[in-house]
Amino acid sequence: GQRPLALGVKEGADYRLDAKTVAGVSAAFDRGTGTVGVAAPVGTTTSGYALAPYIGYQVSDRLALDASLGLGQGNSSIGGGRSDLSRAFVAGNATYSYWRGNWQVSGKAGLLWAHEKSSDIRNNGALIGNTATTAHLGQMRVGADAGYWYGNGIQPYVGISYSADVDRSTQG
Repeated sequence: GQRPLALGVKEGADYRLDAKTVAGVSAAFDRGTGTVGVAAPVGTTTSGYALAPYIGYQVSDRLALDASLGLGQGNSSIGGGRSDLSRAFVAGNATYSYWRGNWQVSGKAGLLWAHEKSSDIRNNGALIGNTATTAHLGQMRVGADAGYWYGNGIQPYVGISYSADVDRSTQG
């Protein structure tokens, strides 16, 4: 059988607006293939892109805030069926970081809201009505890391995080 394959590429650039503020944009591209079904496997493919401008602000030596808004498009196919996708998300985080010598301890809290809508399926060119779906997700995350800076770009760390869905669709 066919093995699942997923490929993702993320690029971006940012610009320092002043001593405490950075703004930028991130671009992500994805493509995945696989199969569904056991007795008669059918090939699947998903692909898409997202563009996400973001801003970060250093409130103090220890506290930083960031926010991002992303929009994207994609498509999904199963066998001869194809559906177009539109994607959107908004996210915000607060990060606290404390250095003591070469040790760094940090904590992060964030909120994410994501939305994806698919069009009605076209099966070998024929439209199948009432097959459009909408999926959404609201999620909160908290976490903490501790690491030791060795210099020369090396900082091993250990971390723990927790995420919980605060709003999730039952469709899609």
